[in-house]
Amino acid sequence: MKCMWCESEGAFRTQVDCPWIMPDGKSAVMIKAVPSIHCEHCGITYQEDEVTQKVEESLILKDLSEFPREFSYQQLLEAPEDRTVNLFGFL
Repeated sequence: MKCMWCESEGAFRTQVDCPWIMPDGKSAVMIKAVPSIHCEHCGITYQEDEVTQKVEESLILKDLSEFPREFSYQQLLEAPEDRTVNLFGFL
């Protein structure tokens, strides 16, 4: 697999634990086992855009009120939706 940063071959899929800043910018959580890519050549570990988008959307749209500050990527995706989220910001 080709690394998107250094463009060399040798990148591979893995899962890593990632600190993630909450959308309000006031706190952070640790998301475990996030699908990632690691490059042996440059040493960078990164998440593909699709994974980042899923995390960001889930942190906004899911009800995490009962979650601890550390949870898995899979738990985040499976969390119930927060029906109180105002997606339009002006209602």
